[in-house]
Amino acid sequence: MLDTACLLGIARLLYVLLSSLSTFTLFLILLWTVYHTPIVLAAVFSRRDKDDPPGDNYLPRVSVIIPVKNDVSIAERSLRSVAVQDYPRDKIEVVVVDGSSDDVSEKIKASIQGFPLDVKYIREDTPNGKPSALNRGLRHVSGELVAVLDADNVLEPDAFRNAVKYFSDPTVGAVQGVIDPLNEKESIWTRIASKEEKLWNRVLLLGRARLGLFTPLSGSCYFVSRRALQEIGGFPNTLAEDLDLSLSLLKKGYRVVYAEDVRGKWETPKTLGALVVQRRRWYRGYLESFFRNWRIIGPDRRRLDAEVVMAGPLLLVLSFLTIMWWLLITTLGLPKLNGDISAYIVTSLNFFTVLTVGSALSFGEKPRRLTNIAWIPIVYAYWLTMMSVALWAFLGVLFRRPAKWERTPK
Repeated sequence: MLDTACLLGIARLLYVLLSSLSTFTLFLILLWTVYHTPIVLAAVFSRRDKDDPPGDNYLPRVSVIIPVKNDVSIAERSLRSVAVQDYPRDKIEVVVVDGSSDDVSEKIKASIQGFPLDVKYIREDTPNGKPSALNRGLRHVSGELVAVLDADNVLEPDAFRNAVKYFSDPTVGAVQGVIDPLNEKESIWTRIASKEEKLWNRVLLLGRARLGLFTPLSGSCYFVSRRALQEIGGFPNTLAEDLDLSLSLLKKGYRVVYAEDVRGKWETPKTLGALVVQRRRWYRGYLESFFRNWRIIGPDRRRLDAEVVMAGPLLLVLSFLTIMWWLLITTLGLPKLNGDISAYIVTSLNFFTVLTVGSALSFGEKPRRLTNIAWIPIVYAYWLTMMSVALWAFLGVLFRRPAKWERTPK
């Protein structure tokens, strides 16, 4: 048994560690802000290069892989968006990998009958997540390029024609399109998550692309060279297969292009529970990649930026722990080490950042009503929930808890 002196010593050590963590977190937040300032400025103020890439006459065969699981009507909508592409139909093939239950599978097979494209139907009797479905579909493709669509994706009619021209450059391994939400106004949670996704797609990804930094793929609405896929052994079987695919392409010397003229839409999770499932998978996948690929850091700025991207959930975890520490010492009236000014600043920065976002949502809602002010506490609840989800994911990695690819509920 530990005596009182030993317990007090452990408590003091923990106290010092948590106070030091606050200082470290503040340093990282300030560093993150300074690092991302030119990225945001590049997205907002830099003009898009109007010169089209060479290869307007380059029309390779495109194989579209669509993993489906119990999504009949949604999958049909995605297929229709492929069918209306301004692209030669004889150069498009679709591979539907179906992991649905038996009754739903029959409906999906029936919906494919008579479809005006070359469609291959692959039944997946024991679904094992999206990466497994993509690799199974990859064995059946014949195109030079592979397009990855989720069942809820809808592409603009010129997406194929605009995407393929970038591959006339042999250094291009993949092209990521711009993804907008389909259902932004459907619920409170779709509105908040849509704003977050727009910030990621239209600012952080765009700014990175314009500065020649690391461009991670976003899970859908992207095109990848089949030759490059074969070189890296197919789609990585990880929770963040899109991120790990981007890293594998980077290691092989390929570029990922963020194409502003390739546009698509997807559904944002409608409920908080669905968002938690999605974000937990994303956060854990990014954290696992961060710890697995730390040796990727090198003189190439894209490699350094890749580590910054992967470390995003870790900053959420540190911020959450710092805020909880500040609340603890404030509530219990504990003596503050060096005033614990770092914990106070981190908490204040988070408070005012979320207040700004909540206020923007409040004033942006139409019609403008006094009740719109309710957006502010909702955004706070959302932010704290996402930080706790990041901590949950981190603990899973830390204690090596088994993880499986969990589909986002519709």
